[in-house]
Amino acid sequence: MKTIGHLTTYTVNLEVQSPLFIGSGETVTKKEYLHIPQENKAVLFDLQKLADYLQKKNLMKQYQNYLLDDREKNIYNFFRNNNIRPQEYAQFTDYTIDMAGESIQGDKPMRELHLFVKDAQGNPYIPGSSLKGALRTAMLAYKIYIEEKDAPEKRNERNEKYLQTLNKCENNAYKIKSEFNRANTEFEAQWLNKLTMLETKPSDMVNSVMRGISVSDSLPIAKEQLMLSQKIDGTIKGNVQYMPLFRECLRPGTVCQFTITIDEHMAAQSGWTMEEILEAVRFFKKWQEQHFYKFFAGYETPNPQKQTLWLGG
Repeated sequence: MKTIGHLTTYTVNLEVQSPLFIGSGETVTKKEYLHIPQENKAVLFDLQKLADYLQKKNLMKQYQNYLLDDREKNIYNFFRNNNIRPQEYAQFTDYTIDMAGESIQGDKPMRELHLFVKDAQGNPYIPGSSLKGALRTAMLAYKIYIEEKDAPEKRNERNEKYLQTLNKCENNAYKIKSEFNRANTEFEAQWLNKLTMLETKPSDMVNSVMRGISVSDSLPIAKEQLMLSQKIDGTIKGNVQYMPLFRECLRPGTVCQFTITIDEHMAAQSGWTMEEILEAVRFFKKWQEQHFYKFFAGYETPNPQKQTLWLGG
């Protein structure tokens, strides 16, 4: 912990407990990566180095034709047809990533890879926005619980408001989504907009307690901590469906470090100290288990000795 003026900064270590995916929005197709099933891994290429290599080998025209040919689905075929041997891959490899498990599950072939978010140097990291969003959700749930625990009239008022919103939507899906978003925004403002900035409405975002809590990006994480995990859809009855979609994930056991900085002036108004934030995380972990996760077959309770923050996709 470090205090400078009215700002107190806490260093936080986050240990990944299961494959963690936070997507960059980027995907690579089988034309851009090489799957080696015998070694249970995938090779991702540095496209600039690959272009330099192909230019040197006078294969750029063949590569362009390969990219434009819709019948071509796998870069291995291009390498084989142009006598590019596995020993030469190292010249244009960016990094190699292991796959979780021993093989692809299901009856569909492996397709595109969804990439983890990375910094300008190409190293994975956890964005502060993702961390702060997860904390905000926990804090909001905790605040609702505290304020309604001994005031059932508040809970009834909220439920009645939601019922009114639903009734006037007339089963119109678009309208339901729009109206519920508006209703949620109003309710969230009641619980989180506790600051009182001059000449502003209580609903204005400048009054949100989250303004007084800054969360940094995590420090860069080594690419060796990435693994490929297959997407699996599960039901509460225990049925699973293996999808041909793989994501870059942080390995369980990876330790990520970031900071939380609290503006003590705003904390004096909002009441959100570091201890309260941690209490909100504790509460929300138990709440999610009770109302969601426990219904899924195979769910295991996280270590009760540690704080658990549900994060990622």
